[in-house]
Amino acid sequence: METECARAYCHNVIQQVPGMHRQRQYCSNRCRMEAYRDRHKDERRKVEQAKNAPFNHFGWRLSHELKALNLSDPDKIKRLADAIEREISEQVEIRLRIQSRL
Repeated sequence: METECARAYCHNVIQQVPGMHRQRQYCSNRCRMEAYRDRHKDERRKVEQAKNAPFNHFGWRLSHELKALNLSDPDKIKRLADAIEREISEQVEIRLRIQSRL
């Protein structure tokens, strides 16, 4: 009996061996792993977005440096990002006060 590979976009034909065993779904291990990755792609993307959330409002250079610190505790990352944001807003406020005096 012949069936088609279960992975999207793969149309390879699989020769099923008769008997009382599980039928093959994929033509190769590569197709099996690609199908797994496709099924879990959204989950991985959500995890990455959650990891990067504290850095999203910074520029790419600062975001990259903060991520490079490789802090494992999300609370530490959030506190650091908040401290940097406060520092930046204070500096902007000081500059605006100085400019208004001139």
